[in-house]
Amino acid sequence: MKLINRMTSVLEQLCAVMMIIMIVVVFMQVIARYFLHNSLTWSEELARYLLIWITFFGSALALKQGVHINVDLLLQVLPTNMKKVVLVINDISISAFLTVLLFKGIDLVRSTIHQPSPAIGIPIGLVYIVMPLSAIAMLLFLFNEFFKKVIKKESELDSHGTRSF
Repeated sequence: MKLINRMTSVLEQLCAVMMIIMIVVVFMQVIARYFLHNSLTWSEELARYLLIWITFFGSALALKQGVHINVDLLLQVLPTNMKKVVLVINDISISAFLTVLLFKGIDLVRSTIHQPSPAIGIPIGLVYIVMPLSAIAMLLFLFNEFFKKVIKKESELDSHGTRSF
């Protein structure tokens, strides 16, 4: 539990710092382009890479907090036992997808680690490493909730039939 809390805190802080850096870089680009009539060649690429990282890590945080968009109409009409079955099937499906994301992300990092980015010159593999890292984070968050549910026998359903994290 301490690992999950620490990881959540690190991801939140990392996303906040990356967002601030992205805002500053884009603002600098606007100032440079419109007032100095000169463009920063690296700013668009850095902002794009930061947005990718924020998106993947933000997705992990959204999974942890249970705030991803979902359709719970079916869960609302099912009896409690069936709701649990559907949620377990959902967790298994998400785990399968994240496992594919993890291994395909590792393959992508390996195949692009020596390819430099056009403007900044960093290895593209360093940009893509966020895929397996976020997949690991999401799998840990998912397994943590699943084990809390199974081991502690806690109910996962609120009055709407959705997870209550």
